[in-house]
Amino acid sequence: MDAARTARRLGADEALIVYRRDRTHMPAHAFEADEAVEEGIKIKWLAAIKGIVGPELTIETTTLDAEGHPQPTGQFETLSADAVVLALGQTTESGFLRKVPGLTFGADGTIVVGFDMMTGHRGLFAAATRSLASGRSQSPSATATRSAEYRRVVARRALPSVAKGAGRIIRDVAPTSL
Repeated sequence: MDAARTARRLGADEALIVYRRDRTHMPAHAFEADEAVEEGIKIKWLAAIKGIVGPELTIETTTLDAEGHPQPTGQFETLSADAVVLALGQTTESGFLRKVPGLTFGADGTIVVGFDMMTGHRGLFAAATRSLASGRSQSPSATATRSAEYRRVVARRALPSVAKGAGRIIRDVAPTSL
């Protein structure tokens, strides 16, 4: 929720959270979702990002089993985004990231990023406690804010329309346990 709210505060016209469970089964507090919606964040419940190719994201609709765990349905849609902030939690199904051109991974499986939090795939940023190239520890919210601020500077130089808030930011939230 924090990354999507930060994106809005930094000028994104639209921020959308793609979340594979429903509101009842999310690990976040209900007030966090309420506050995000009050700030204009849209939430796409029961959906998961299955692939990213350029600005296009493949989203699969999910359903919940008897234990409340998300299950794939085979129903897909495509969304476009100027930026994607992946908030993956502790354990996730993030294998699709290995197919993204330019991404490199450390020996421990973390995504390698530069000082600006950008990955080897231009325009794709990673923000998490363990993603700092320097080895320093920083909260996901702090690294998301840092990468969003850097992206805003880059956008102002390269894409004036994005800097004015024409961008669409999508945040994917995956729970810490399946």
